[in-house]
Amino acid sequence: MAVSYSCDGCGCAIKEAKVVGMVIKRDYCEACEKVANAFQEAEEAERLSVATVFKGKREKLIEQYGQSGFKLPDVPDA
Repeated sequence: MAVSYSCDGCGCAIKEAKVVGMVIKRDYCEACEKVANAFQEAEEAERLSVATVFKGKREKLIEQYGQSGFKLPDVPDA
């Protein structure tokens, strides 16, 4: 049984697929692999940015609602 691969980016036939992805893995040619990796890097940068903003806002909420020793749900005691 023969196996053939096509690039999930541009659709060209490829001999050796470059697999990118953690949950939904895709097969790419070398050129499209670079685009897919660039996307993942940009996505991760956005994820870190959002997480940082959320962390700061959450700390303010904990400070506001946790006054006078009020124990909040899902907030471990410091």
